[in-house]
Amino acid sequence: MKNIIKILIWNLLLISCGNKSEHKKMPEIQKIEQSFITIHEINKELIDVDIDSIADFNSLINIIEEISCGGQIGLVKMETKDKIFRVQPLFSCGDIFDYKLRQIIYVNPDSVTVNSELNYPISDLKMVLQKHIHNSENDKNYPEQDKIRMISINVGNDKPISITKNLILEIIYKLNELDYKNNLSFKLENHDIIKAINE
Repeated sequence: MKNIIKILIWNLLLISCGNKSEHKKMPEIQKIEQSFITIHEINKELIDVDIDSIADFNSLINIIEEISCGGQIGLVKMETKDKIFRVQPLFSCGDIFDYKLRQIIYVNPDSVTVNSELNYPISDLKMVLQKHIHNSENDKNYPEQDKIRMISINVGNDKPISITKNLILEIIYKLNELDYKNNLSFKLENHDIIKAINE
């Protein structure tokens, strides 16, 4: 009988110790945040749109454009295991952007187009970004030093949103490798590349 009581007391101790460890809260890991915000007017509210909650590229464009042209600023929010990224795509909202075609590169999942005519495979993205942001050789296909640089992203209207997320993250990772965050704007576009007439 004494042995049974000892076993019961031992089991109760083990159970109570197990319950205590279950109630310990794990500390929350703070994720690093990085934002690419081009224009921020103090009186405009920043609205996050979680990319994982959107079905496809066209839906993302429509939602962000509606927010941005409705008096607020729409941000594409993307989370990875250890980081949170926010990107503000530019929309004209009826205004006219004044830029030269060499100020914008067009990126899709397969290729990168420079100055509306030079095509590179997506594997050359880092090299193209390097020239696009630095242009140390004054190449006429890339922006002048003091001009804004734009990256137009086009994935295809009906493609799953994961393709868009992966492409934007790939661009961000390459920009981080090049340590560049200034004077850069993103665009989400679902139309063909604008062709040059004469510059």
